[in-house]
Amino acid sequence: MDRMSTTTVFFSTLDLCLSKHLSLPIIMAGDWNTTYSCDKLDTNLDVMNMASLPNPKNALLMGDLCEKFGLVDPFRIFFPSKREFTYIPRDRKQKNRSRLDFFLISEKVSIYAQKCIIRPTLENFLFDHKAIELSFIKEKNRKGRHIISDFILSHELLDILATVSAVECYLHHAAPTNTVPVTDKLKKVGEIRLLIREICSLTSQDPARDEVRRKRDILLNRAKIWTEELNLEQTQEIPLSIDYDLFLETFVNCVRNDLISFQSYLSKVQHLELTKLGTELKKLKSENKLEEAMQVEFRLTEMVDKKSKMEFDKLKNFEILHMEKITPFFYQINESYQARRAVI
Repeated sequence: MDRMSTTTVFFSTLDLCLSKHLSLPIIMAGDWNTTYSCDKLDTNLDVMNMASLPNPKNALLMGDLCEKFGLVDPFRIFFPSKREFTYIPRDRKQKNRSRLDFFLISEKVSIYAQKCIIRPTLENFLFDHKAIELSFIKEKNRKGRHIISDFILSHELLDILATVSAVECYLHHAAPTNTVPVTDKLKKVGEIRLLIREICSLTSQDPARDEVRRKRDILLNRAKIWTEELNLEQTQEIPLSIDYDLFLETFVNCVRNDLISFQSYLSKVQHLELTKLGTELKKLKSENKLEEAMQVEFRLTEMVDKKSKMEFDKLKNFEILHMEKITPFFYQINESYQARRAVI
């Protein structure tokens, strides 16, 4: 069976299926491999840099289906004149774009739609189509329990942050008799925290820029040197002002809260950069600067791809990561402390 015959069979089968459910509202979506609009190339909002319309006969068959069953494209209800596309070739040199992915819904339920959008970027580089969304309900803010994500546990700044957090906790619970210069060390802790934030801010910027990469490497090296100067092993030997069992519980909470705070900060920085790039992308598109828009879109996709990988990493060892047990890191600290007490 040739391609045209297959397409005809597909729309005929779909017609037959919809005919059996005339009393029900219809919501369909997918990669239709054609555009909703049948307008000519020079006026068609669903294509750009195309030599011809993608599968125009399919568009006509789909148009007949929409007319028979009263189906509409909700994206065009919300954005009647917006040029937005879902298909992006994997080859960045190719500039053709088209909107092949869309919803078809019954006209009688279209009035209840709250949102219909095309995601600003590809979800990751495995795909060449953007995701589309349709919602009939108003979004609500949801707040849940804060948890430590897997990507934080493999972050390059983890050792620095954990050391800083540990030293700070020890210093805040140091007994009055200790000889360690608490004030000086706490000042150094604050300086390292500022460095960490500056490094994260630079990380979110365009990594291809040499000056950004160079400055970030300098700050990272400085943070490592300053962290070594804190001397965690020496700090662990200072006498404490509270019972050790109580301190261990406090210590665990301090480090955990620090990691969660760091995680939230990273998400905030990433969100701000995504918003900034998204605004820039909209501006370039409105000014019809399509070449520049494609470059920004690629950077956005890079960030979204990275974010997706982080989300997948969070799921990898979820149960192990979030069991209510003290981690090996804390056990190690406890054992080293107990060993020193035995010697004393």
